[in-house]
Amino acid sequence: GEGSTALSARFIKSGANDYLNKPYCHEEFFCRVIQNVEYIENIEAIRRASNTDYLTGLPNRRHFFTRINANLRIAPSNIVIGIIDVDLVRYINEHHGYEQGDHALKEVAALLERNFPNSHISRFGGEEFCIYSSGQDIDTITKCFERFRNEVENKRLSIEGEEIDVTVS
Repeated sequence: GEGSTALSARFIKSGANDYLNKPYCHEEFFCRVIQNVEYIENIEAIRRASNTDYLTGLPNRRHFFTRINANLRIAPSNIVIGIIDVDLVRYINEHHGYEQGDHALKEVAALLERNFPNSHISRFGGEEFCIYSSGQDIDTITKCFERFRNEVENKRLSIEGEEIDVTVS
């Protein structure tokens, strides 16, 4: 309602993030709505950046542990956790540069997403990725891992005219 202008300061000090005095200006109202929408979008962008690996776009290690801890409380049977190490990344980095090593990691990340659509995947560190799967029978997930390993093994990267085999352990 209508009141003193000190009232809005008191509301803000008490934790309100916005306040309009009556009668209010329509332009001020729309500016405040837009400002709050931008605020929410910025928070979401920060949250996304803090939970995503900048190189591969996969969830990062911290996000992985958060999701897994939540899932372990409600997880069905057949929990499988796999750690995948991309071989030869150090060789590629040293002989062809880090940009090419990054390219190899991005390729493996894309293959992981394609081969494990119902699993939680993250970049765990350097050239390591982690996969968490639950509720699938062990034969199905084992076949997914083997199919992924074969697909990576058959993928040849052409780097500066040299064909490089990338494998995973």
